[in-house]
Amino acid sequence: MKRFGIVSSALVFCLLPVLAGADCPENCEIEGGGRRSTDCLLTWGGVEPRAPGSRVVDCADGDPECDEDGAVDGKCTFSLSVCLATPDPDLPDCDPTGVEISAVRLRGGSVARSLSAALRELLPAGESACTDPVPVEVPLRGQFRPEIGTRRFVLSPGGSSFGVNGLALGPFQGEIVFHAGPTDPQTGVAVVDIVDTSEYLFADLRALAGLVLCLKPMAPVSAAGLLSCGRPAGQVVRAVARGERNGETVVDRDAILLSCRPSASFSAGLVQNHVLGTVGVDGFTEQDCLAAGGLVEGAGAPHPGVCNGPLGVVQPDDRDVSPGAMVIAPLPQLGLQGFPVELSQESALPCGDEGTGISLALAFTTERSFGRVENPNALVGVPPLEFELRGENFSCTDFEREGGPGRLVFAAPQLHLPILGDGITMFTFADR
Repeated sequence: MKRFGIVSSALVFCLLPVLAGADCPENCEIEGGGRRSTDCLLTWGGVEPRAPGSRVVDCADGDPECDEDGAVDGKCTFSLSVCLATPDPDLPDCDPTGVEISAVRLRGGSVARSLSAALRELLPAGESACTDPVPVEVPLRGQFRPEIGTRRFVLSPGGSSFGVNGLALGPFQGEIVFHAGPTDPQTGVAVVDIVDTSEYLFADLRALAGLVLCLKPMAPVSAAGLLSCGRPAGQVVRAVARGERNGETVVDRDAILLSCRPSASFSAGLVQNHVLGTVGVDGFTEQDCLAAGGLVEGAGAPHPGVCNGPLGVVQPDDRDVSPGAMVIAPLPQLGLQGFPVELSQESALPCGDEGTGISLALAFTTERSFGRVENPNALVGVPPLEFELRGENFSCTDFEREGGPGRLVFAAPQLHLPILGDGITMFTFADR
């Protein structure tokens, strides 16, 4: 029985009293969306917009770049200030010189009330003036549910497949039963168990590759992964600033949206460098390879003396986790086990009659999974070999429906595949 290893790794997932009268920045980041000729009369500071010119401040819970409380606790804390009559190079048609702002009306619940209290200390304002930042809490819409439910997931020949380098070699068959428990009342995240499976999941690749890929799940699996059912939440603050210049009334109408998103990112990439160095070249030694976590290919290997680098996990900046996103992955820091299997490559069905396979834990996601090989096939300096898969979210409200939404994917680099050489192995599990 021939065998090959498929590597996997963890997918690495109160308004306080304020003082008014702070020094204004050179440019308050958010204009607010009023008329270009008056939009500089009231602007927003202390936060950064999603994109230049946007009125949306977007933050992931726990992101230190924007969440002032610095914790994954089911809310984002922003520091928001109001700037009055501040020149803005992005608004060349707006000149605040000579404008005395006499009144500002804010709407937006407790946030507006706190900002209004700070603004009262500044009005009337005949020159540039800003409030001190006001801490603003925006909680996620993580709704507690006592139980998400059980999903029977029968792998569909039309939707499930095993492939290499973007080419589907054959469909997977088998069955997995997932159970998602109660959601955390703050974050809306539920722990997912694998409660049952068929004896084997297999892909019959004999037509193209002359083999059968057999996965024997080590089920049941407690805490195999997570299901995110938290929803983004936002706080809108609207403002109307009124003032006078040379006896004429000027008005600026503005708004800002503070948005908080779940923090976990379920996307990940697995990267491997085929050539960290070559023993005996440029002073590179076997000890250098081992110290870097690599492995030197032996005399009978395809590239003797070449140091194969370790597998590395890349966490792309895909932080838009929407309801139904699921990850099944070995994450020891979160107590997750992933999908442990015994994997073997056999010559014919049935699985399991040609000896034992190798044990490993696969990692699946409904988000983006990609694999990349640097210096593929030990050719230094050639472009990397990279392929990716994108899954599909499950439904948090209709989780139990067979054939409903949900597709799990996993891509990983693999060196020295038969015939192909280096490649990206690609798994897709779907039940429709």
